[in-house]
Amino acid sequence: KDYILLKMNPKMIHGAIGVSTLQGEDFYVITATYPITFINPAIVGQAIHKIANQGDWLEQKLNKKKDLR
Repeated sequence: KDYILLKMNPKMIHGAIGVSTLQGEDFYVITATYPITFINPAIVGQAIHKIANQGDWLEQKLNKKKDLR
């Protein structure tokens, strides 16, 4: 099941997939990293949109169902 994460991680140019603990529970997280000189509101918006799309795709692969939220 987690094999998909290992395959996806090297394809991410500006970030990574990892595990973060929140209130004692582990969650998969997707991060995006950019040089500070590159950041502006449009780039931040694009990064959020891309992370959301990647997260939805990843959730479908891991759960074999579509997020209905």
